[in-house]
Amino acid sequence: MKSLFKALGVAALAIGSFALSSPAVAAVEPAPVAVVEQAAPAAAPSTPAPALAPAPTPAADPAPAATTYASDLARGLCNYTGSHPRIQPGAVGAPVVHLQCLLRNYWGYTNLAVDGSWGPATSDAVRSFQRAQGLDIDVIVGQLTWDKLHP
Repeated sequence: MKSLFKALGVAALAIGSFALSSPAVAAVEPAPVAVVEQAAPAAAPSTPAPALAPAPTPAADPAPAATTYASDLARGLCNYTGSHPRIQPGAVGAPVVHLQCLLRNYWGYTNLAVDGSWGPATSDAVRSFQRAQGLDIDVIVGQLTWDKLHP
């Protein structure tokens, strides 16, 4: 059969898993291929680009989920930037809210309401906090107690 293909001048035949070929195939070299570069398109007339709106300002990074500093944690939970005056039982206002917030949310006095009015529960929490921190137990929040609340 191989000789039949040679006689007919058939270069190659693939049947199943074997192939038949003739020596004429090896003698044929491929023709050279010319490489033609494509010219760049002509430039369009120069026109000014339309003005673009400024890019939006990226949003600030969110605060970290957890922190190791009490003052950072308290600032995040209590959001207070005011002064830390000397306060005592019967006081009302933002410094009391801040004190109650610190005692409740940072120091764990969860039975304390954050209402801005210093009542018996606030006195009990301050007394307990001062005892736990080794301060004089006077139930007055002065500079030493504020310093301990904000280590």
